[in-house]
Amino acid sequence: MKTATITSILKTNNWKAPDGTPLYYHKIIFDNGDEGSAALKEEYPSNVAEGCIVEYELNNGKLKIQSQKPKPTPPKPTVKSWSNTTQYPNKSMNKKHEDFLGFAYGYAKDIMVARINKEKTQITLTDTVSDLKILADEIYSHMGKMLNQDE
Repeated sequence: MKTATITSILKTNNWKAPDGTPLYYHKIIFDNGDEGSAALKEEYPSNVAEGCIVEYELNNGKLKIQSQKPKPTPPKPTVKSWSNTTQYPNKSMNKKHEDFLGFAYGYAKDIMVARINKEKTQITLTDTVSDLKILADEIYSHMGKMLNQDE
C-alpha cells in the first residue's frame, strides 16, 4: 500500500456496468512519479482531485484507491470580493447618441493611423487633425442615423 499526493487527474473514458452503474476512468499521476488508471463511481470526485492525499495499490498500470484524505481547504479570503450581482448606478442600457462621441473619435483616430501607415508619406499635423475631425463627424452622424436620431 502506497500513500502519495495526486498531482494530475484526467478523465479518459466512461463505462456502464451491466447493472447500469456508470464508472468513470481517470488517468492519475502522483507526486512520487507513479501513474495509472482508476475506475471511479463519480465523474469528478472531490476527494480524488489534484492535491488530495490517497492510499492506493498499483498493479500493471491499474490503480485501486483505498482511502482518501480531502485536500486541505484554503483559508477564506479576508478581502471582500466583488460579486456578479453588483449594481452600478446610472449605467443604463438605453444609450443616447452623445454616449458614442468618444467611440466615434477613437474609431476615426484608428482609421487615420492606418491611413498614415499605409501611405508612408509625410503629412502635416493640421491636415491630420482636420481630416480626423471630418472623419469623426461622419462616423458620429452615421451613428445618430442608426439610432434614429437627427444630429
